[in-house]
Amino acid sequence: MVLDDPSRSLERQFLQSVIEAFPFGAMVIDRQHRVLLANRMSREISGRRDPVAAGLRCHEVSHFSARPCSGDDDPCPLQQVLRTRAPVTVVHTHYDVAGRASLVEVRAAPILDADGNVEMVIEAQRELEKEIDEGTDPETRHRQQAIIDASPHGIVTLDPEASITSANRTACQLLGRGEPDLLGRPFADLVVASDHQALTATLALARCHPRRHFRLPALTLIGQDGGTIPIQALFASPPSGQGLKEIVGFLHDGRT
Repeated sequence: MVLDDPSRSLERQFLQSVIEAFPFGAMVIDRQHRVLLANRMSREISGRRDPVAAGLRCHEVSHFSARPCSGDDDPCPLQQVLRTRAPVTVVHTHYDVAGRASLVEVRAAPILDADGNVEMVIEAQRELEKEIDEGTDPETRHRQQAIIDASPHGIVTLDPEASITSANRTACQLLGRGEPDLLGRPFADLVVASDHQALTATLALARCHPRRHFRLPALTLIGQDGGTIPIQALFASPPSGQGLKEIVGFLHDGRT
């Protein structure tokens, strides 16, 4: 990473002071999506972990996804900046560690080298509409559910006994099962026996450490036809006092 060069320590300090002044999440990322600098708000978004120290990429911070953003719903601002060498603004759906969805305006601007090439990108996100948890009006809750259902990421919630309380459309497609077949079912019933110990340990960590997320890079599920489905999973529990007791699971197809 270019900012690790000791000769550029003053530049690093300057950029860090700039993004810390932002009242919203801001990061400096390289051309490979790696987070080089992150302000306090970005650290809060990623579960009070330092994205730089953890070696995260921007899409892992904002989407809990192993893959970069793409498509019309979540266009990648980095790729647009690399193509145009100019500032861009896009709108994304982002998720926090409790699984709540927000519409976010992402602004990205290039940092050019002496030859005019994009060396790094400053990316800042401003929340447009935050989805509110329990106790909100039906219209807002309906909108929240619509955003979650439309997410390209599989999302499930688990009760304190790790039984499934909800599953969005993507999760149902990934698991090859309808939501009625999933609701109330222990999540472990869908996991091969050899992965039960790792799953139990990860869920225990998520329960004990609210606002942090815990990743299972390899988890094998049992499909409805008895076949196996390799996935990547991330589990998190919301902070106390928010009226939510579920553990939120983000499921990604391990074959892509």
